[in-house]
Amino acid sequence: MRRILIWSAIAALCFVAERLAGRPPEWLFLDPLERPFGLAPRDSLALPTASDSEPALPLPTFPIAVNHADAATLRALPGVGPVLADRILEHREREGSFRSLPDLDAVPGIGPRTLERWAGLIRFEDAVGDSMR
Repeated sequence: MRRILIWSAIAALCFVAERLAGRPPEWLFLDPLERPFGLAPRDSLALPTASDSEPALPLPTFPIAVNHADAATLRALPGVGPVLADRILEHREREGSFRSLPDLDAVPGIGPRTLERWAGLIRFEDAVGDSMR
């Protein structure tokens, strides 16, 4: 209730300032979702969009064939960023195909909790292409 009263008072102040001066100063726009503490200019805290950083990745279909996936597809798994995706690819090239979920435990950065989260999200295929869950 107290927050509502404070925000109402601030809104009233903004309205009065706008009427008296034509346009209130930028810091009077107290929007907690756009600017923490209401003191930063509107454009200085713009959130990055997909076009600002990396192109949007296509959504893979689950389960992911871990022995055939590229880095972008692996990044769709929970907890996988560019570094871990590269580690998985390097381990796969060095040691060969993964046969089961515990084989992924040998990759640095993957532990039992990660493997629990990935259960059902990845599949393993041998060289012939037969599914081996």
